[in-house]
Amino acid sequence: MATVLSEQAAALDAPASAWWSEFAVKPFTATHSESAHYVVAQQGRHIIFFADDEDEFGTGILTEEGEMDSYGLVGDLIDAIRNCQVRNKTELT
Repeated sequence: MATVLSEQAAALDAPASAWWSEFAVKPFTATHSESAHYVVAQQGRHIIFFADDEDEFGTGILTEEGEMDSYGLVGDLIDAIRNCQVRNKTELT
């Protein structure tokens, strides 16, 4: 995960890089059913996680219990950042 994360973070465009600098977190695990994934960024309730079993990033919501909800895989880190930004903006309006 660390290699994929560092390579994709280094390739971000300026707006995505600024978002990443603000919302990236030290990776921690969150679960959904019996699956555990690494949360790598959080903006409010919205998270970006890395699914190492699929080798791709996804977005979702982190519940108060530390579980993932309303989540899905989206591909690369840049796609996850854009998806997270849209989901957060939609929730605020």
